[in-house]
Amino acid sequence: MCWAAWVLLFFDIPVRGDLNLLVLGLVVFLMSVTSFGLMISALTATQQQAQIAAFCFIMPCVILSGFTTPIENIPGWAQALTYLNPLRYILVINRGVFLQDMPATVVFDQLWPLVLIGLVMSFLPCGWSAAGCNNQRGAVAGS
Repeated sequence: MCWAAWVLLFFDIPVRGDLNLLVLGLVVFLMSVTSFGLMISALTATQQQAQIAAFCFIMPCVILSGFTTPIENIPGWAQALTYLNPLRYILVINRGVFLQDMPATVVFDQLWPLVLIGLVMSFLPCGWSAAGCNNQRGAVAGS
């Protein structure tokens, strides 16, 4: 809760909602984003490949999250992609809890897609690793 004190004292942003809901949302968000990192590490053989893949994941996520431009201003075909973006959901929770006193039911409506994204992205790398889809790890070091 130290960061909440920073927000209140230094930035003078009013917190109108329940901070426990925000913390819950952030924990679920971190789990879903970490699962994307696990997927990237399961698919790449070297650190350089992982860094490029992470960059190629992060940039579209930020652009399609509604952080820089409203989602309504994004073309229709790209708006459909935003439903796969965990950052979209946590931004709604952040804004709602800080500025609008968002009710718990609305927060949970934003949380279940994050949980679903996290679960799917957690189990995909496990399946790929078990199937041996990343055979080149040993070959790269020995070449």
